[in-house]
This record gives sequence, C-alpha cells and structure tokens, in this order.
Amino acid sequence: LHRRDYVSNTMFKNKGPFRLVLNSSSAEEIHWHCEHYKGRGVMKEFASGNALAQEMGIEPSVLEQTFKDYNVVMKKQIDDPDNGPYEAYPSGKTHDSFGKKFFKPYPMRMDDNFHVAIVTPLIHYTMGGLKIDDAGRVLGEGDKPIEGLYAAGELMGGVHGNNRLGGNSLLDCVVYGRLSGKDCATYMMKGKTRPVPLKCLKQGLTKDVKTVIVIGGGLAGFSACNTVLEKGGQVLLLDKSAFCGGNSSKATSGINGACTKTQQALGIKDSNDLFYSDCMKGGAKKPDLVNAMVQNSGASVNWLMDNFDLDLSLLARLGGHSVERTHRGKERFP
Repeated sequence: LHRRDYVSNTMFKNKGPFRLVLNSSSAEEIHWHCEHYKGRGVMKEFASGNALAQEMGIEPSVLEQTFKDYNVVMKKQIDDPDNGPYEAYPSGKTHDSFGKKFFKPYPMRMDDNFHVAIVTPLIHYTMGGLKIDDAGRVLGEGDKPIEGLYAAGELMGGVHGNNRLGGNSLLDCVVYGRLSGKDCATYMMKGKTRPVPLKCLKQGLTKDVKTVIVIGGGLAGFSACNTVLEKGGQVLLLDKSAFCGGNSSKATSGINGACTKTQQALGIKDSNDLFYSDCMKGGAKKPDLVNAMVQNSGASVNWLMDNFDLDLSLLARLGGHSVERTHRGKERFP
C-alpha cells in the first residue's frame, strides 16, 4: 500500500502489462468491488493458477515461483514486522523490496481461484484549484478573502499538495463543505444563526432569511447546503445534472475519519495527530488546511451517519494510512 505516484513511477520503470491478482481470501474481503468490476468487463475470474498463467502467456512454474517468493516475504513481514532491510511506507521497515508493509495471512497457491485485473496509471483527480483559507473562503490578491465567495471539494486547491491519500477526497468534500457552509451562513445572516436539526426541517422550522447560493451538487455542495440549513439559513442549489451527487456518487473507496464512532466500536486506535502526520507524508503542503480537515474528520463522518442514516460501519486501511480509517458501508461491501 503506497502512494499513487510511487506505484505509477514504479510501473514506468518496468515492463507491462501489470496485473492485480487477488486470491479467494482477498477477493472475498472486497466482494462488492470484484462483482462490480467483473460486471464492467475490467476484471476476470480464473479457476486456478494454471488458468491464470495461460492467460498471462507464461509457464505455470514461473507463476508458482512468484507465489512462493511472495509467501516467503509475507511470512517474514508478519513474523517480524519491524526489522526488515527495506524502508516501508508510510513508516518503519519491511522485508518487501517494493516497500509493502502490511500483509494479510493469505498465502498464494496455484490450486486457488483468482480475480485478476489489468492495472495502469491514469488521470484520476485534479490536485490544483482555487486558493482558500481554513474556513473555505476563496482568497484573492494579497491572500485576502473575497467577500461571500467560498469553495469546497475538487474545485479548491492546496489541501493535498502534489498528492493525496486515498479516501481524503470525499473527506475534504464533507469537511470543507461544512466549514464553508458554516462560515457563509454566519456571514449572510450577520452572525444571527441558530441551530436547526436537519431531521426537523420537514416540520418547517426555518424562517425567511437571505438565501445562500450553492453551485454544484456534489458531496461538497451537499455538505455546504445542509450545514447552512442547520444554521437556520435557506439554500438555492444549482447543478448542471438532473440529479445531485457529482463525481462523489461514483466513488468506491470510502471516506476517512479519525476517532470516529466506528473506530471506537471496532477497537481501532487512531488520533488526529497520526492522521495529520500521514497526510503530510502523503504529499500535503499546507499544514493549516490539512489540520482543519483532520480535526473535523471524525465529527464529519459521525455527522453523515447521524443525520443521513448512512451505514459507515466497515473500515479499511488504504495506501499511506497507518491504521484503518477509511469508512465504508455494508450495503456495498457485504
């Protein structure tokens, strides 16, 4: 599990094609993903290592030896996780020459079945964007906030630097959507906001006030809108699509959060300081923006669960994270 740029650059140094090979135990852990990608024609299932070797155009003995080499490294790392000869990511040592630190005890065997996909570098996320402060206010000349103008989500820049950790995209949408919504409501209503539980809005508890205009109905816009409503404001949401969701509705990784109810329930020890450290190692360059995202991460994940009945009861550890903090739901990961 490493940063995207490291994986891509390592691919560029070697000869493709490159394959993701999941044995039966690994595939079972991400069953929804496997069925999803098989359905889209980008993943295949093979009944045995021999069938996979035939697909790859190599002798079964070559694949078998690769499996054996992997199993040796896996066992060494599980038995002795801190004293390998290679640098691990995001920290520590490993017995794997590529820097892989975390291994599940799932040996690779030729008599197993496999889910396999061709993997390749691609353009996935735009790192740059509008310059903002830690309240989501867009900055103009001299780094001065432009009155009444806010940005959140992939539209903004600076939070992740030249790279970002998996699962932080959805997180920055929710955190900065909420931060910008809160600050905007305070600005528009001249500080006279009042708490309004979202679940009570159906009862018409809001009064006529100045309307906040939100352009873009992705997860960031969704979070901003609902936060303005929570402060007693009104919202006009504009989106080019017939339905809201944006790119966030296509995301399959999950959303990160430190010190959440889910982590506590599953006994996962995490902290904002550890999450902050992982983000900075992952390529982030703006400590103040990263700190705002991290400090609000746990509360934002809990907010999604409490107010919208989202099932985020599953956890995974994506590349660059020291612990399991990427939240997912059982409806997509049975």
